Amino acid sequence: MGDFVRHLSAVLAEKSVGLPFESERPWHEVFFELATTEGPGRHDPSTRFLDRMRFDADGRYPKCRRLSDYLQTLHWLGAVSVSNPSYRIATVPQNLLRIWIGEARGMPHAYQELLDRAAERFRNEIEASNESEDVD
Repeated sequence: MGDFVRHLSAVLAEKSVGLPFESERPWHEVFFELATTEGPGRHDPSTRFLDRMRFDADGRYPKCRRLSDYLQTLHWLGAVSVSNPSYRIATVPQNLLRIWIGEARGMPHAYQELLDRAAERFRNEIEASNESEDVD
């Protein structure tokens, strides 16, 4: 799961999609959808981590504790930075961005298909989230 989160973060940063930090909801929504729906790359050995993800569905949206912990760890280790004071959006430093993009491009085709699907879904989730904030 960790590699996929890092690679997805890099792909999103490369596409200028902000990485939510204050609200983890988009992360959980996207990973829940990937784990529970069929699609390109879903059953490749490189994406089996999705089978091991466990989601609590008793809140407003499904949450995976491992995913939350990993996202926080990326920040604690300095792998992503979050600007004060809002903590809304995280960014990936350029040196890590290059490494993570290179790693992602070296993964099997099925993994890259799932990564592309996740990036598109994530972009849609962010846009929907931004639209709902504009309405409030």
